[in-house]
Amino acid sequence: MAENAIHVVMLPWSAFGHLIPFFKLSIALAKAGVHVSFISTPKNIQRLPKIPSNLAHLVDLVQFPLPSLDKEHLPEGAEATVDIPSEKIEYLKLAYDKLQHAVKQFVANQLPNWIICDFSPHWIVDIVHEFQVKLIFYNVLSAPALTVWGPPGTRKTPLSPESLTAPPEWVTFPSSVAYRIHEAIALCAGANPVNASGVSDFERLHKVFNASEAVIFRSCYEIEGEYLNAYQKLVGKPVIPIGLLPADSEERGREIIDGRTSGKIFEWLDEQASKSVVFVGFGSELKLNKDQVFEIAYGIEEYELPFIWALRKPSWAINDEDFLPFGFIERTSNRGVVCMGWIPQQEILAHPSIGGSLFHSGWGSVIETLQFGHILVVLPFIIDQPLNARFLVEKGLAIEVKRNEDGSFTRNDIATSLRQAMVLEEGKKIRINTGEAAAIVGNLKLHQDHYIAEFVQFLKNGIRKNEIHVVMLPWSAFGHLIPFFKLSIALAKAGVHVSFISTPKNIQRLPKIPSNLAHLVHFVQLPLPSLDKEHLPEGAEATVDIPSEEIEFLKLAYDKLQHPVKQFVANQLPNWIICDFSPHWIVDIAQEFQVKLIFYSVFSAASMNIFAPTSKSVVFVGFGSELKLNKDQVFEIAYGIEESQLPFLWGLRKPSWATNDEDFLPVGFIERTSNRGVVCMGWIPQQEILAHPSIGGSLFHSGWGSVIETLQFDQPLNARFLVEKGLAIEVKMTEDGSFTRNEIAKSLRQAMVLEEGKKLRINTGEAAAIVGNLKLHQDHYIAAFVQFLKNGS
Repeated sequence: MAENAIHVVMLPWSAFGHLIPFFKLSIALAKAGVHVSFISTPKNIQRLPKIPSNLAHLVDLVQFPLPSLDKEHLPEGAEATVDIPSEKIEYLKLAYDKLQHAVKQFVANQLPNWIICDFSPHWIVDIVHEFQVKLIFYNVLSAPALTVWGPPGTRKTPLSPESLTAPPEWVTFPSSVAYRIHEAIALCAGANPVNASGVSDFERLHKVFNASEAVIFRSCYEIEGEYLNAYQKLVGKPVIPIGLLPADSEERGREIIDGRTSGKIFEWLDEQASKSVVFVGFGSELKLNKDQVFEIAYGIEEYELPFIWALRKPSWAINDEDFLPFGFIERTSNRGVVCMGWIPQQEILAHPSIGGSLFHSGWGSVIETLQFGHILVVLPFIIDQPLNARFLVEKGLAIEVKRNEDGSFTRNDIATSLRQAMVLEEGKKIRINTGEAAAIVGNLKLHQDHYIAEFVQFLKNGIRKNEIHVVMLPWSAFGHLIPFFKLSIALAKAGVHVSFISTPKNIQRLPKIPSNLAHLVHFVQLPLPSLDKEHLPEGAEATVDIPSEEIEFLKLAYDKLQHPVKQFVANQLPNWIICDFSPHWIVDIAQEFQVKLIFYSVFSAASMNIFAPTSKSVVFVGFGSELKLNKDQVFEIAYGIEESQLPFLWGLRKPSWATNDEDFLPVGFIERTSNRGVVCMGWIPQQEILAHPSIGGSLFHSGWGSVIETLQFDQPLNARFLVEKGLAIEVKMTEDGSFTRNEIAKSLRQAMVLEEGKKLRINTGEAAAIVGNLKLHQDHYIAAFVQFLKNGS
């Protein structure tokens, strides 16, 4: 492989409705010079089409044996959904998830540029984060289907059937693409529950989607443009149509050369008139019951025109004779053929005698059929099929078989739809439309030379050498973790890739990463090494978890992170490490691996929040999670708040010296102030509270992060440093550092209501215009910092 060639790993789900689109994309990328590693199990790979000999050096089929389960859960030799009944699919997912280790080892050895994956391997997200490989989600369904569902997080979960029976509000153009109630009920029943693997399909999709750099569709703007544009508006990442990947004549020819085809089928087709035969096929995945198969058969018989039916022996059939109505084959033998088992479907569809198709409207089959200009008669059953059917009818490309409210259909509806499609005058317009669509769907130059070429360019652009990778290494105190997290988000908004290192419990307590930045900010969880329990309690991972006298032991445990951090830096070789004051040992690591180091002082860092200033009547009182006030201090603050007679909201954690839930405040304080104040114990959403229009001031410790949060919302401050700026009033203290309730009350009244505090209130309003200016902080300061990182990389 050439040094500058792109290496892409394909990771499809083990269903042939997924394997085949991934294989087709592999071939298309190989034609454009991309090196592809296609991962699946041995039996699945054996059942794929052959790789063209001229592309064999670019497409590697990587076989990983499927880990076995108990035979009652997954039969021996079952490696794809086609091999098992639908109720066993959850166990196939369980076995599929056990491929994680083998895939991880492969990625570690190969370090590909990109992984293109399906919805199912949710664990690939951890692998790409660890090895810094870019991820793309390949949606094998249609754009209308995914647009109606919306990106993960768009709809409330669990899904309700009623919410799916009309086009969603984000489809702003006329559309009839929605589920009928019986279809929606079936979809929700299958999608919402957690299965034997422990992870629901929605959870899998959500994780893969959020970590992906882009979403690709087997689609084109000429057919699905409105829905592609609507979906793009919903997501904060590129939505890329890769073309429809139609089969060329060489691919169709290979199916015949494989020697699995009876020439009798084509001898019979050669005898039929042009465009006179209906192809009937419902694929290998759909499991029709006996009533459904028999009703389709009676409908074909009532239709009284030529047909060829590809039918696999159903699991409910006892022998080779009872899977069709008695005498059906004999009664229709003069005008139709029933083919059991595998047939060369693409080659049959390409035959000039085929004029229409009765099928389930699965997206792959839609493309295969439209490629040859055949009229579509659709009978949808599961997942995206109903939405595809509505879309095709909406486009004037199909006739949908009528159903009853319970989803059942009749032979008469089958026969009526087939006659309308194939011979009646009322189907003439649809026959013209499908002929015109074939010029687009079957246009190999459009799909390969335009759509695939543009996708390959996207892949090339995504592996440019000048991408910046920054590692964040904060001290284990939330007054440090939060500023480091905020900087991580700001850098990600500027396109910088950030790895944020901390311990599992600390990372769990951080805010969520915005979904549109999840592919750029990666949490790296390193377990905190343990010490003796008398030094550091079990589960303590930050200063908030321990009294101040035990912080020295937290630093001792923190220093033991040196080895895993060194290993991470050695594997990743980032451009920069941005670190706190505490990890003194990072200096040796940075020097050893020639990584540049930046010290981030959280005591004077700017903040990039986005809330607008307001000014009202309530004082917010809060001294953070780190500061440990003694009983005298808490009580004096309480008496001062009471004496101020102002509305207040006090965020107060139960102090370590409190013996119960009642003795941490003066007796009767809550009752005496209940008509104008609230005491909130435990965690509170401080930023959201500060942003509330009723908040007008803050009594706090003047920690720099809190200064920024408070100033941003136009509130007077009680902080020593800001007095000289005319932005704060400091509570007076005696020489020994004590303070009185009277000074608390006096300072609060001056800040909030008295005339002598008016200038201060004006000053904080003006300061808010600077502190809360997102454009200034993100577009100027962060942009300048990112340019510094680029210049130094």
